[in-house]
Formats: sequence, C-alpha cells, structure tokens
Amino acid sequence: MNNIAIITRDIDVSAIVKEINSQPENWLLDTKRQDRLYEQTNTETINLVKSWSPTPLADHRNNHQYKPTNLYDLYPETMKAVNRYFPAGISRVAIVKLKPGKQVFPHVDDGEYYKARHRYHLAITGSYLYTVEDDRRQINPGTLMWFNNKRVHSSYNNTAEDRISVIFDVEI
Repeated sequence: MNNIAIITRDIDVSAIVKEINSQPENWLLDTKRQDRLYEQTNTETINLVKSWSPTPLADHRNNHQYKPTNLYDLYPETMKAVNRYFPAGISRVAIVKLKPGKQVFPHVDDGEYYKARHRYHLAITGSYLYTVEDDRRQINPGTLMWFNNKRVHSSYNNTAEDRISVIFDVEI
C-alpha cells in the first residue's frame, strides 16, 4: 500500500525561508511538543495553529478544537502556501525543525483527532528520508506530500542542513 504520496515538487519556498529565518527567536517559545513526546525529542517547533481546550489537560489526540496562536500573523507566506493547496479544512499547523543527523523516532498518531484528518508536510529546507512502514522517500525542499500518519512513521535528516517542514492537518 502506498503510504506516501507526493502532491507536487515545485513549490517556491524562498519567501517562507526568509520569513522563518527573520524570526529565529520563535523556535524556543513553545517546547511542549519536544518535551512531552519522546518521538519529537530532537525537534524544535513554531506552532501557528494548535489544539485548544478550555480544559488545560485535555488530550490533544481526541480534541477537535484548534485556534491560531499568537505567532500565526507573523507567518503570512507560510499560511499562503498552505492555503493555496488547501483553502479550507486546515486544522493544526506547525513549522518543525530537525537538526542534521537527528531523527523523529517511529510512532503512530492515534486518537479521534487523527481519524478525521490527513497529515501533510511542505518541505522548506534540508532534505530528509521519510518512512511510513516499508514506504521510504527522500523529500527535498519545495515538496508537498501526504503521508499515512496512522501507520508507523519516522523522519531522518540525512543531510548537513536543518530540515524545516511545515506540518499540517486537513479535515477529511
């Protein structure tokens, strides 16, 4: 079964790179993802749209509520690229960095939230090996891909450059 699908490989991400590089301080504002999730230990994240709940300890895997963060308006080029391909139904959106030689450990995204959404990556910088079960692809900047995050998946930055991707979910 095909667990990775390339949507396109030709997106000009130069404006997004400039936007991200102009605000390096934002990488350290929210470390919950890498602090709470073992598989994400090696990542840094800029959350643009994230889960929201009036109950602070709500489980994000079962939460269907989300809202823009206070950083959302600082990344208009990023959101323009996402909305170009998906003008409706966007849920969570995060810019995620993975340092050279590091990996996102194998895991499955489970819960009610994920049953109602597809997961996509828009590769911004670096090149990385993406694996979903036995399906492996080298992903380069400018590539928009879907992958089956309900299966075991992982990422390995096999280059000397930071891998930065916009990771987002779209309602089914």
